[in-house]
Formats: sequence, structure tokens, C-alpha cells
Amino acid sequence: ETALKHKWFQQTLQKTNILTCPKYHFDTKIIDYLIAFKNRTCIQKEILYYIAKIAKYKDIKQLTEAFNEIDIHLTGVIEKEEIEKLFQKKGKKEDINIIYDSLDFHNDKKIKYSEFIAATLPSLNYVDEERLLSAFRYFDVKNEGLITSFLFVEVLNQNNVHVNEELIY
Repeated sequence: ETALKHKWFQQTLQKTNILTCPKYHFDTKIIDYLIAFKNRTCIQKEILYYIAKIAKYKDIKQLTEAFNEIDIHLTGVIEKEEIEKLFQKKGKKEDINIIYDSLDFHNDKKIKYSEFIAATLPSLNYVDEERLLSAFRYFDVKNEGLITSFLFVEVLNQNNVHVNEELIY
């Protein structure tokens, strides 16, 4: 957030007129995926998060543009107030606290870019067998062809994501 407020960024934004460029046409099905994300299990969320992290920009450009439209404060994260404004603007009446908490599945009180992409990836039909196999291999740390809940939690802990084994289903 501090970097975005730096003089260099502010000058660049003014020169490129990025703030006055025509807005991206927001696909409302993205909101449906944000809402549906609350029904995903911890395993599903983490697999989508992994796939989001390895996604190529050109494949998820539409989701990046959606993220940038929601991030009205240009902080690089989505705050609860920004989700509230989006839902009000699009006429969606949902419990924002539940939606926000499910999107902030790493519990740091902000929705990071990768968390947003993870929640909305299914809207692009981006999750396919090849990507799921890649995610499986990532979590199959012992290369045994299976993922136990213990190993899954261990991989998450190594990546500074702390969950209880009981909560992963």
C-alpha cells in the first residue's frame, strides 16, 4: 500500500492515465463464484489457491481485471468495504461477513490477489485434469500417489498456512 502511494507510482498513474481508462466490463458470474466459495472445503480452497499461484497471466487476465476493479483503493488487496460496495452496486444481498471470511481463507483480514483468483478460477473453466494433477503432485510430498490429511496440513504449515487437521474437510 505504501509503495502504491509513492511519488513514482503516482506520477506513472497520471502519465498513463490508468485511472481514467475505460473500465473493464465486470462479469457478474464472478460474484456468483465469490458467493459459492463459502461452500468449498479447506482442501478445495487450497488446491484452487495452488492452481491460482501457477496460473499464467494471459489465462486469468479477465480475473485480474475484475480484481483491479474491486480494489478501488489500489492497495493490492480487497477490503471488506470494497466487497460491500461491489455487492451493493450489483444488487446482491448476501451476508458480507460470511463471504469475506470465506474468501480470506488464510485469515489475515484481507483478500489477497491469489485468494481472489482461487475463488473465481472456476468461472473460466480453468480447473482441468492437468492442473488438478499438478496440484495433487504438489501435495503428494512423499510421491506415494496419495495425500493424507497429515501431509496436507504439513505442506500448508511449510507455506505458513496454519490449519487444524480436523478443519480440512
